[in-house]
Amino acid sequence: MTSRTERPEQAVDRIQTLSVSTATLRSIYFSCVAYSLLVRNVDHIGILGGMLTTMAKIGYILGSAADDSINQKLALVLEEQAPDRAELNYIDIHQLPIYNRNMDQDFPRPMTEFKDLVWSNDGLLVVTPEHNQSFPAVVKNALDIMTRPWGSSVEGLKMGITGASPGRFGTINSQAQLRQFLPPLGVKIMGSPLLAVHATKDTFNTDGTADATTTQRAKAYMEAFTQFVEQ
Repeated sequence: MTSRTERPEQAVDRIQTLSVSTATLRSIYFSCVAYSLLVRNVDHIGILGGMLTTMAKIGYILGSAADDSINQKLALVLEEQAPDRAELNYIDIHQLPIYNRNMDQDFPRPMTEFKDLVWSNDGLLVVTPEHNQSFPAVVKNALDIMTRPWGSSVEGLKMGITGASPGRFGTINSQAQLRQFLPPLGVKIMGSPLLAVHATKDTFNTDGTADATTTQRAKAYMEAFTQFVEQ
């Protein structure tokens, strides 16, 4: 509605100005929403090639704590060969208490913190040796803790399994056993490629690197697992 002294063309100009202002406010609003989402997910945001990209957060556990562990060496190679859009985070399982059901009533804090660490990542990588054609007890204990106390679930957990052993077939047997009981619990295990390293005296170098074949396989594995957790 125009005032008594306002000419029609002035009224049109005023309406156009109001329309521009409304559009500007709408633009500001959506910019604020976008910024809020960016800040909320800042831990998953990285820079790749000068552009914003979502980082895949991958936690990994080691089934061996030996000083000269070939699986620790393998983990270092995997971390080095991971794509730039992947962030690997080590999760210690060797200080966890041994689970028993008496703990369910008052679940120990280290166990709860371990579970929180696992779920703070987009996927979990299990790097395990093979002991007597099976995986170590420390790995089983960590997986048991993930499903306790009663009512806890690993449903939807994305997992990769790899490892190194001096044995001829690497860690095929230990990986096979993990692949047998975890899927019924709802764990999503990457099917391929497999990485079961037959470690010889020439596989890993003293500087933390590996031979060309192992390095190439590790790079392909980490690219595949990163894509797996991104899905």
